[in-house]
Amino acid sequence: PEPHEKESKLKKIQLQSYHSLVESYNQSSTTTSGLPDLQALLQKFDLPSTPPTTSPISPTNSDSDSGEKLDFEIISEHFDPTNIPEFKMLTQHLNRIATEQGLDAQDYICKSCDQHVGVNFRPAKVCGLTGGYYCSDCFGADSTTEFCVIPARIIYNWDFQRYSVSQRASEFLSQVHIYPLFDISVINPKIYSVIEEMARIKELRVRLNFLEAYLLTCKGNAMEALKKQIWPREYLYEKIHLYSLSDLVQASTGTLESVLQKAVDYSRNHILSCTICTQKGFICEICKDPEVIFPFDLDKTYRCKDCCGVYHNTCLQAGQLCPKCLRIQQRLHSAQDS
Repeated sequence: PEPHEKESKLKKIQLQSYHSLVESYNQSSTTTSGLPDLQALLQKFDLPSTPPTTSPISPTNSDSDSGEKLDFEIISEHFDPTNIPEFKMLTQHLNRIATEQGLDAQDYICKSCDQHVGVNFRPAKVCGLTGGYYCSDCFGADSTTEFCVIPARIIYNWDFQRYSVSQRASEFLSQVHIYPLFDISVINPKIYSVIEEMARIKELRVRLNFLEAYLLTCKGNAMEALKKQIWPREYLYEKIHLYSLSDLVQASTGTLESVLQKAVDYSRNHILSCTICTQKGFICEICKDPEVIFPFDLDKTYRCKDCCGVYHNTCLQAGQLCPKCLRIQQRLHSAQDS
């Protein structure tokens, strides 16, 4: 059969692959709209009353009659990877440090299967992610035990020690580690004032956010070049407080800071040398210095959050009313009085 005929038959089956489902949790490679945060994911994790069908299914009779065999596995369109056993429970532990509750809280039953565990039964092993107790089959033998960094311990304690986890938890963490699920401004904003690496990374991401606004309006290909440097993590400059588990690990090693610094240097150099971008700078209204200033130079400028005016930080600071806002207020009062 012709390629287009085969494609038509596949469309009729209305199936989709596991990978396409996984990608549905993330944004496209060029936009962060609809990017999943932790709460959005939790709302989708209600398990069905019956287990999903994960085995390959056969094409419809009309396609089977043709004698054509597909050379890849087909998974039902109703299959959802979040419906695997324990997925919801594991997700709830991403930003929560687990504590052991005792075997009696689990009725001396493995957290992942129906095996009894405890002194009089099979030995129990504690998972560093969930704090739950597992049998050796679900946890793995001593020689095959998995060790992983725990997201909540990183976010709250900056602890990158690897803890022993169950086989299911290890698989789960390996699947979600690239997704930006952690909004630090919500979970633990104090980390920026305690951890120097995170403070520097935050500043770079704020600068890159300002720089992106200039590149987006430039007629050249500077924006595309920036995307190539950052891809597929455009959220690094669009959503400055979002982090993936992989980002947090890279923050501790200096890798993430290096990536961001390179992107900032490239973007800033382009703007300062581009005849279009340089026309979008600002002149400080207060000191009237003819030198053009930009909001991404955080070390020497202040940007008003209300009107977006830019001034030298020695001329105007947070809490003071900027000249542009003052004029706006005066016009509003004049309009109300007339």
